[in-house]
Amino acid sequence: MDPPRSRRKAAVAALTALKEICGQKRKRDDSPTKPPLKARRRKLDATPSPGPKEIYYKPTPTTKRIASHPGLETPSMLLVDKFELQIMVQARGVTRMFIPLDQFRSIYLDWFTYTERFPKLKSKAMQRVGKGNWKQESFFRRLRTALPSKELNGLKLASSFSKTLPGFESGKEPASQPDIFLYVANKNPLWENISLLIEHSQISVKDASKKFLQWMRNAWNVFHHQPFRRHLYGILFLQPHALICYADHGFAGYSEPLDFSANSEHNNYLMDFLHNFIAHPEHRGQDPTVTIKAGRTYIQYCGTRWIELPEKRYHRPSVTGRNVMVVRVKRAGPAGEELDDCEGTEWVMKLSWEEILKNSSPPPEQEILRILDRANVRGLPKLDLSTILSDEEIITRGFPEDCKNAFTVFQGKTMAQIESSYLLSSHRPAPGLSTQQHLPQVRLQKSFFNERLEVRRRLYRTVMSYCQPLTEAMRNGGPKELVGSICDAMIVYFEVYMNGFLHGDISTENIVVPVKGSKLTGEVTYQTQRGTLIDWNLCFNADGTASGRSFRSGTPAFVAPSLLKNTLIKQRTLRHDMESFFAVMLWIASLNYEDEDAFRAKPLVAIAVEDKPSSDIANAKMLWFTNLREFKSCIIANFEDNYRKDLQFVRCMDALRRILYQEEDDDILSFINDRRNRTQETNNPKDPMDEGVFVECMAVLDGYLGHGDGKESGTYQLERLRKKHR
Repeated sequence: MDPPRSRRKAAVAALTALKEICGQKRKRDDSPTKPPLKARRRKLDATPSPGPKEIYYKPTPTTKRIASHPGLETPSMLLVDKFELQIMVQARGVTRMFIPLDQFRSIYLDWFTYTERFPKLKSKAMQRVGKGNWKQESFFRRLRTALPSKELNGLKLASSFSKTLPGFESGKEPASQPDIFLYVANKNPLWENISLLIEHSQISVKDASKKFLQWMRNAWNVFHHQPFRRHLYGILFLQPHALICYADHGFAGYSEPLDFSANSEHNNYLMDFLHNFIAHPEHRGQDPTVTIKAGRTYIQYCGTRWIELPEKRYHRPSVTGRNVMVVRVKRAGPAGEELDDCEGTEWVMKLSWEEILKNSSPPPEQEILRILDRANVRGLPKLDLSTILSDEEIITRGFPEDCKNAFTVFQGKTMAQIESSYLLSSHRPAPGLSTQQHLPQVRLQKSFFNERLEVRRRLYRTVMSYCQPLTEAMRNGGPKELVGSICDAMIVYFEVYMNGFLHGDISTENIVVPVKGSKLTGEVTYQTQRGTLIDWNLCFNADGTASGRSFRSGTPAFVAPSLLKNTLIKQRTLRHDMESFFAVMLWIASLNYEDEDAFRAKPLVAIAVEDKPSSDIANAKMLWFTNLREFKSCIIANFEDNYRKDLQFVRCMDALRRILYQEEDDDILSFINDRRNRTQETNNPKDPMDEGVFVECMAVLDGYLGHGDGKESGTYQLERLRKKHR
């Protein structure tokens, strides 16, 4: 028998060209059934073999972030299934399915007003779209006929089988592609230019939520690449129906099915939506206060025109959650030029979509900042009061009545995975994980994932003086600079506590260092203030309580181990945040700015970076911090040279460890009777907030800095604040 003939070069070249034309999109399985569970489990558990057997997350171009964290980029790709679980975790309780058409129109389409002048779409052409062959190529040709380019008012229709959206080769994002999309016609077909997402399948509307989840995954990409976008529309074409989709930062859902090819009323409803969407660019979801000219972004807010400085953006995108963005800005002149502040102040603008909670205690971050400003707390980044006192409000849309959650259809093992992720997502991931950082923490704790929520969100914008992130400030620093910055941040923390609030989320992201151009409250300058705090979204009242969040909120890499366990606690205390300050110092001392792999291999980092349950992180920390031998081998031995060779710094860290964590006892009877093993953490009744522990730790840091008991010491400043407020 003759051996098989090798492919001709011409055939290979033709196949390569065909792939380039059609893109790298994986052919979708339109059948409503899934492979057997055992087969899927084998597929996920096995080591991936070469070839497109699984969908991967591919990189997104990462913008230069204000809160940057070197050495923590995840090298491996994440399974799309896992990312979809995370999206469902974000959207817990705030998605709705099969929304009645009258409610959908009144809640999500109410800003559209019908106009006769534009566009001129033909109703019969849209009806023909739903008839005939529903394979993607044939369907797209009919849809393109119904939506001709000359009638799209500056938009253009494209399909992923002919145009693969670029931009997922060098960062982190799911390598999925929308089936069909409308994008701005005079620009390239990129994620940042998409206006409408369309998904197409031959599956039944009974499985609409599965296709809606795919639409949500693509919506995440749109919000990631369009950080100022407020809402997004889309359509699910599921043979022979159409369902209109809507998502903003507080809600996502889809309408009742429209049998547009057979029902004239349904066809008119769909045509009205498309007609108004095309005719009214101002209602397609972009922020009307933001304009882009000559590659520069301008933000109009509170009567001031701000210009975003290039390559200084930090963004944590979310479709139905706390979308957060921080940008460096300057005031813009009449011609769009940058205006230098009269006092030389450098500014940042924070935009965040926060939940509107009834009788929230503590109040929202903007109100907290106003309270602290009136109290003249020293050392905080100075606010632009003209913006914080603004009454401009942008609120997400409301919820329809009597509609089920869109993702309740997922059961069994999938739901177990969702609930597991849901619990873990009450904490922030370790800083620097670009994919996980885009998945913010769940602030409302609910017993059941499928419980419906009706919590709307408001867009808050705050402008404050710029300070440098701790990790960047310590790039050329050493132990003395680190401890000095931590001490000053602790003094700011304590004064805020004396004025009614515990920070609750001490991390490398939220400790910043004033630099030249930073303006601070209380007439403090960057020359005397070496560290301060930002981000009060997760703070607690001074008694350690909060109405809208769990005691266990925070970043697992820095959260106190007792908060990561299931131990019952009555309140947050200063000890918990002091443990976070301690963890930050260990993290920075271990940070290798030049060798990412070496940094990731260190035990303190590896346990936080890997996808571990919070209880595993807590157990590892307790082992290291309660056992001197483990602390030496796993923590001290992995300090960078300039920290490890400073013996006074090493002794300082060990002294803090002994204050915060009881040394492990080898005696089994002592272990059995150890108070640390009780089901509820106990506090000193004479010092329920553990102020004494906080002051004792400050004294240790003063000793390392050689401050003694003088007025320059942190201990003196804490006692002064105690006397002032009591």
